Amino acid sequence: MIDLQACDTKEADNKTIGIEQYLYDILIELQTNHEPCLKNDFVFQSLKVRQIGRNFFGSQFRKFADAAGFVGFVFHDLRYCYTVRKRKVGLDKSVIKAQTGHHTDHMFSWYNKVDRSEIQEMAGFTNVDCGFLVEDLNRLVERAKEKGISLGAVQSMVTKSWKIAV
Repeated sequence: MIDLQACDTKEADNKTIGIEQYLYDILIELQTNHEPCLKNDFVFQSLKVRQIGRNFFGSQFRKFADAAGFVGFVFHDLRYCYTVRKRKVGLDKSVIKAQTGHHTDHMFSWYNKVDRSEIQEMAGFTNVDCGFLVEDLNRLVERAKEKGISLGAVQSMVTKSWKIAV
């Protein structure tokens, strides 16, 4: 986990960000084997100044994306990709919001766009095709309510089960 202090975030809020094990290993490697290079707490630094400005990665990303033929693709677009991909694999909305730093459902919805593949996937699929499924889901929801289980947890479980079954 990476813990950010309020003074280090755009919203002036403390944040905790989960990271993959391989990124953790890279950061430990930098800290252990390249300590003379790290003159302060910043991992990414430039030779001229102590810390790289906030637009450095965006401008470098755009330069390389344009050169690779992805004209107009900006670093911030990855936030949309991340949000949608995590939703598509069945991650609960509250977990995605915590990871991306979205404090409101409005901001989550802003980044959580339905893509063309999802629209095409549902083309021609109607309630007639899945009448038994609707009945089963209704029974599942009623049982969850009786047991005090959140509907978000049920949705996440159904999504994961669906992906395994398909």
